[in-house]
Amino acid sequence: MRWAVLSLLLGWMWPAASAQAEIVMKILVVNPSETQVKEFTIHSPLPPEVRPEHVLDADGLKVEYDSQAQAYVLAGTVTLKPKESLSKRVVLEDVWVIPPERFSALGNETNELMQKLAGTPYEDRGRLLVQSIGRRLADIRGSQEQSIGNPEEHTVLEFAQLIKEMTGSKSKIAFKPLPVDDPHVRCPDITKARKELKWEPKVKLSDGLTKTIEWFKLNNKKQYF
Repeated sequence: MRWAVLSLLLGWMWPAASAQAEIVMKILVVNPSETQVKEFTIHSPLPPEVRPEHVLDADGLKVEYDSQAQAYVLAGTVTLKPKESLSKRVVLEDVWVIPPERFSALGNETNELMQKLAGTPYEDRGRLLVQSIGRRLADIRGSQEQSIGNPEEHTVLEFAQLIKEMTGSKSKIAFKPLPVDDPHVRCPDITKARKELKWEPKVKLSDGLTKTIEWFKLNNKKQYF
């Protein structure tokens, strides 16, 4: 069935008690017909940075991989009465990072705007807005600087060998030159997370891989083994 209007809206939501920020993506489906009940197919691509584990709440939709589009999509069907609309609220983990230099640029931009408002009736309101933006940027920067990960370090080769062993894969491991800026150490210091958030990873590597492999098998992704 052909689907009607799909509208994507991205909004920031910063829960006070959460270690990570969330992004809310809304999908709006509308039946334009004035007389017919229709079934619509939802096939909405996720941003390229988002993986299935980053979808915290799919609101009844399935996360599938579209091999033709080479992207993960939110999929499902809905039946709507004439002129009826339905909104799906999908919650994603915030996996986007603002580069450090961008924070400085944003700070400079707000200061320049404040200078233009000096001596105008909007100066006081502008100053409050600049202060609000500054606090917001500081919160985001602080959130990004907190290391959330697993301090148990493994090489990429160890991952590849373990995955081959657990899946029985016959794939060959290819060795390529490292990119110039590729980090050689990927072991986060989670001292601050342990102290302030009372958080540390609980899932062992073997348990996490087992669950991931099971998910791929259940969702017909055996071509990756």
